Amino acid sequence: MADGPSQISGLKLETPYVSLNHLVGTLVIAVMTMTAVIRIFSHINVLLGLVLAVMPLLIKDVNLVLTLNSGLKGLLIIALSFSKGKIKENYGLWDKYVV
Repeated sequence: MADGPSQISGLKLETPYVSLNHLVGTLVIAVMTMTAVIRIFSHINVLLGLVLAVMPLLIKDVNLVLTLNSGLKGLLIIALSFSKGKIKENYGLWDKYVV
């Protein structure tokens, strides 16, 4: 059981692992909102997914389950960053940036 608001499932909320996941998650969502118009930005999510997959290996005191969790999330972000689909909208002057 958790020992209060500073700990969930045995993981303290002030660790570098938690900060990494919060930061990368926020950046992935921000990039996803921009890719509706500038689709080339989706490649930024490839880099963020790579960071999420690799960085837990470099952080001290992260157990195997958390490392595998971040690795799978990172690989999923990378895989979903390449699916573009057909362009259905018209963005006016921004059309030249939609690739």
